[in-house]
Amino acid sequence: MGDDKQTPAPVGGQPNMFEVLAAEAERKANSGQSCFGIKYEDGVIIAGLKQKRSKIHEIDTVEKVYEISDTMCIGYSGVMADGVALVKNARYSVQNHILKFGEEPSVEKIAEDLSNVMRHYASTSGVKPFGVKMLVGGYDEEPRLFESTLKGIEGNGEYLAKAIGVYSEKIDEHFDANYKKGIAKKDAEDLAFEALAMIEDFKAEEATKSGKSFTALTADEIDFAYVTTNGFERAEKSFVATALTEAKAKRRKA
Repeated sequence: MGDDKQTPAPVGGQPNMFEVLAAEAERKANSGQSCFGIKYEDGVIIAGLKQKRSKIHEIDTVEKVYEISDTMCIGYSGVMADGVALVKNARYSVQNHILKFGEEPSVEKIAEDLSNVMRHYASTSGVKPFGVKMLVGGYDEEPRLFESTLKGIEGNGEYLAKAIGVYSEKIDEHFDANYKKGIAKKDAEDLAFEALAMIEDFKAEEATKSGKSFTALTADEIDFAYVTTNGFERAEKSFVATALTEAKAKRRKA
């Protein structure tokens, strides 16, 4: 499904329906809760803020990062139902590949498959496109990190660090200024929690401007996971709480 990688061209200089739907899907993805990935020497971190449907939604039952296989995981920003549907599709793609070829697919292939599915739905008449962006992280022979959108991964290539969702431009600027290729796990964790502390500051600034109440970010709202040669691992909440507190304190002193 979605093998055609060609994006329909505009007719008469006017935006076609694909472009209109793609723009709406991107708007939804960009307004979703922040998610980001960071490669380090031995693996990949995927982390982000969980997305609650309502005040009565139990946050501990929500995931932002999903295990796809022993060596791969996905984070998303945008419409929760769309993200979950694509996660299921990715898991099916992995199992189908294993049955056919006797080995797991590459991280890049799953990232491409997700983009192809998103493109297929955006270019099919009468079908709502997926309002999400996905980060696919994993370990083939080395750490890998890709962003999947309905526009494909071809133009973007692979990332050392990448953010999606709200505040993604500012977080990417933070990564661009502070990331060093081949960084150790501890340095990648520090970079990640600095980004999370920044997100809290951005939310506080918006609340002040709008006159709305603000609640400080807590470990309950954060999904933080790793993929290495040893497999997928979700960080303990106690570790997230301590590291987040330290990152906030560091920003206050800066």
